[in-house]
Amino acid sequence: MLISSALVLMMVPAMCLFYSGASNRHSSLTLFRLPLITAALIGFQWYLWGYSLTFTPAVKPPSPGVSWYGGDPRGVALHDSLARPVGADGAKIPELLYQFYEGMFASFTAALVCGGTIRDVRVGRFLVFITFWSLLVYNPVARWSWHWAGWSNQRDVMDFAGGTAVHITSGTTVLAFYIFYELDTRKFSGCWAGLVRRLMKLFVILGLRRENPGPPRGIVLPGEDRDNNSEELEPENQSSTSHQGPEEQVALHALADPEAAAPRPSDQPTRLVRDLEDDDPPHNVNNMILGTALLWIGWFGFNGGSALGGNMRAVSACVSTHVAACAGGTTSLFFFWAWNAFGRAVDRFLGESGEQGNKIPSVSVTQFCDGAVIGLVAITPAAGYVPVWSAGIFGVVSAIAVNLLKQCTKGLLKDEPLFVFSIHAGGGMVGMFLTGCFADPAVVGLDGYSTIPDRTIAGRLRYQMLDAFAGFFYTLFTTLAILFGLKGVRSIFKRQWWAPVFTTETNTNRRWKLEATPQHSWKQMS
Repeated sequence: MLISSALVLMMVPAMCLFYSGASNRHSSLTLFRLPLITAALIGFQWYLWGYSLTFTPAVKPPSPGVSWYGGDPRGVALHDSLARPVGADGAKIPELLYQFYEGMFASFTAALVCGGTIRDVRVGRFLVFITFWSLLVYNPVARWSWHWAGWSNQRDVMDFAGGTAVHITSGTTVLAFYIFYELDTRKFSGCWAGLVRRLMKLFVILGLRRENPGPPRGIVLPGEDRDNNSEELEPENQSSTSHQGPEEQVALHALADPEAAAPRPSDQPTRLVRDLEDDDPPHNVNNMILGTALLWIGWFGFNGGSALGGNMRAVSACVSTHVAACAGGTTSLFFFWAWNAFGRAVDRFLGESGEQGNKIPSVSVTQFCDGAVIGLVAITPAAGYVPVWSAGIFGVVSAIAVNLLKQCTKGLLKDEPLFVFSIHAGGGMVGMFLTGCFADPAVVGLDGYSTIPDRTIAGRLRYQMLDAFAGFFYTLFTTLAILFGLKGVRSIFKRQWWAPVFTTETNTNRRWKLEATPQHSWKQMS
């Protein structure tokens, strides 16, 4: 259990690498440091009151009731939780060790939420938000999933290592961040009008019309709006002149290429999506690959340690985790290969072959990294419940379903380029549903004492769906309430009625912003 706890903690710097590599260079350094800072803050909060509110009392009484929070004062600051046994009817572990392990889950879940800060959220504001979020969202959801007093646990919902408590909550929180950003920057009318316009662009969402010949991921920089047809002309490559002022850059471009410095024709159409820009994600593919590898390793402690002991159930969970990751990464590569082949066939059918065919992004290692993480997310709630032979199904089905969801959400959630919602909330839901279909009592009993109720697949699936959707809607509305509540408090202190949080105006108190230097650039191949 100590080794598993260390592996889960290692997943936090792995997320730092993954997020910073998958984002653009404007957000790379923020996403590199923020998950670790967030994990430390929530780890301290877990020590003070998080564990006490989530997993106390530790000993199950003869007639347990249902509660959303614990209140045993012995868990506060861990002042009386040294060796009291925790566990099911079989093997038990010391309560202090259990607290240590579950605290890593709380820290990692909060680190996942950092993907919502790509819109240049200030670190201090985010830390205030994540403190309330952990108290009001993660603690009650983790309690209902894993504690004997949770309503979901008493209904024998199967969530082995956090399909709902970790992945659905974190992914849905990033979705709430996006909704709040839309409402804060475009007001209500602009938000809904933009949503209607995006829903009407059905062919763009399905990928039948392609306006982005560059990288497969898109990004909106803070303060920009892709729905505004007067913005986002195709930029020049700024990697070599980023340290110079705009006048010096124009002069240098004029000396190097007089035609490039000439005014653009007025009849040239405005591009709504950047083409071949150095600032588009992924910023650093090497960091993304390294982060994926470390996440893969750490997930063995994440899923294997949830068996709370060194037994055959833990072995089965680790093997299932590895198989699902392999299947998810491989399936994502084949999915994008088939998707691109389908797109070229559609272009040929529409008579748009040639230049249009070159605008279809090719398969890259970024799809493999996303697919491996999707497989890991999907097997998380099922690792200790399903046989190893079904783990490949989890990887294949989740990779296809989540990648289809990504194709839809990249047209609707344009300000969410890391696909945290699609990968974690979507993958978590697929894993929860498939757990109800493939759960096997023989696998559950590999630890020697665990059992599951004798239900039909439909009965299990009903309870799995109840838990997943309850976690989704509870997280969505509670997170929005926290965000708008903090915005109201900020408006009171600033003495401005409902002052916007996100603004395009320059902050005079922030004259400098540290940004990463360009690492990779997309090149047009002749």
